[in-house]
Amino acid sequence: MDLNNETENDGNYLFILGQLFFATMSWLNLYKRNKRMPPECRPPVLSLNLFAANDLARVLRCSLDNLAGTLQELYGVNMSEHGVNQDRDPTISAQYRSAKQRMRYRVYIFDGVAMRNERRKLWKIDTGVDNSTCGNRKGELFVLSMSNELYVGMPHKHSFFMGGIPVQTAGTVEFGKGKLVAIKNDSGHYQPVDLSLVKALQYFRIHGMNINDVKVSTVRFKNNRGAGDASTTGAEFMRSHGNWEAIFKKAPHQMFRK
Repeated sequence: MDLNNETENDGNYLFILGQLFFATMSWLNLYKRNKRMPPECRPPVLSLNLFAANDLARVLRCSLDNLAGTLQELYGVNMSEHGVNQDRDPTISAQYRSAKQRMRYRVYIFDGVAMRNERRKLWKIDTGVDNSTCGNRKGELFVLSMSNELYVGMPHKHSFFMGGIPVQTAGTVEFGKGKLVAIKNDSGHYQPVDLSLVKALQYFRIHGMNINDVKVSTVRFKNNRGAGDASTTGAEFMRSHGNWEAIFKKAPHQMFRK
């Protein structure tokens, strides 16, 4: 495609290309762990991944070696000013997890079921309790890293998972017996936009989870009727591409919760 083409420059092409890259990368990472995945699918998925990587490098005018850093700048969510200020306290930044330490929070999804490795055994995740150590959130904190790795747990602050570096999205997630129940973008440290939840739901769907009835919530919805938390189903959220205004117009009665 021509770089001067308006379709490429309007942002839509770049967004779709990025989603293709992350989606195929997730599939390939899953293929390495799941022997039941069809081997005949690997060559076309790998081809799509290489196409997306090469075209991203071309459109972004960077080398393949520098693509990871460029994607982090483009698609990553940096810590907010609030998060940066809080983590200047050395007693807080000292709690950043190392690569080895964060593995205790790593979540793997097999056949649509979220599992965590505890004591060398995989257990289905069940997060349906209030946790007073994290602002009485129902569920557990989560981040989706730039390398499409999911981390879930209660390390007190979202920045602790990845040591304060950019992530794709962050918030709170609920699982019941390994099934996704609810997701919310309530991270003060990262303050991700609503659209970043689309990435998370795509991640879960690619890994075989049914997201249709998942409760999706935001903490920053505002319109002429006021402001407050808003929620809808995963199916409706994805149909509306994460646009809360569009969702509100369809079903205003089911959304607001001040």
